[in-house]
Amino acid sequence: MERVQTLSEIMRVYRQELAGHYPDDEIRNIFYLVSEHLLNYSKIDIHLKSQESISASILEKYNQVLKRLMNWEPVQYVLGHTEFYELDFHVDARVLIPRSETELLVEWVLREEHDRKSALLDIGTGSGCIAVSLAVTCPEPRYQPVMFLRMPWLLHS
Repeated sequence: MERVQTLSEIMRVYRQELAGHYPDDEIRNIFYLVSEHLLNYSKIDIHLKSQESISASILEKYNQVLKRLMNWEPVQYVLGHTEFYELDFHVDARVLIPRSETELLVEWVLREEHDRKSALLDIGTGSGCIAVSLAVTCPEPRYQPVMFLRMPWLLHS
């Protein structure tokens, strides 16, 4: 990354460097996520403080993130977390990134099972986003996640 000093200059570089990788709206959203992660800035803060100088250490972190993004690494893996159902989840390359569409499943289960006394079972929980979201949201403890360990002898035929 060329030598830049302000958030607006960093955003300009992100937009230039990632132009062939993502649509412009997505680049802006990625930049907002990165800035929130590195600086704890909201979108409004980014705009209000766009001309403030950025320290060399923070600039280096922006550079490291950009390099990983240019190698097609998902921003969630780069940052190490993602939001799902208003909760923050740790994610890395060992787990699938929870999709926003999966939040509809959580909403459906909560809506359909709200008044029932049946137990809920989640098999193969992955990131745990469904299990944790339901456990946090369900009014009583009736949700039991079941995790299966990978068994190396089953992976090879």
